[in-house]
Amino acid sequence: MIIYDEVHLLPAPIFRITSELQARRRLGLTATLIREDGKEGDVFALIGPKRYDVPWRELEGQGFIAAAECTENRVPEDTVPNFIA
Repeated sequence: MIIYDEVHLLPAPIFRITSELQARRRLGLTATLIREDGKEGDVFALIGPKRYDVPWRELEGQGFIAAAECTENRVPEDTVPNFIA
C-alpha cells in the first residue's frame, strides 16, 4: 500500500514518478485538491477515483481537527513596501 499525503502535489514531475511504484492499494490524502496548473484531474488518473470526501467544517465540528480561527489585519498601503518593479 502506498499512502500519498498532500496528494494534490502528485501531478508535479518530481512526484509523478512515484505513481509508477507498484502497489495493490493507493490512498491519497489532501485537504485541498486545488492546483494552479489545473491538473487536479491527473490525481485520479495516477492513483484512482475518489472514494471518500468530508467537508472540513464537519471534521472541525466533531473535534478531529482544530477549530479554524481567521483574523483580518488591515495595513495602510503607504506602509507596505512595493517590490514590483
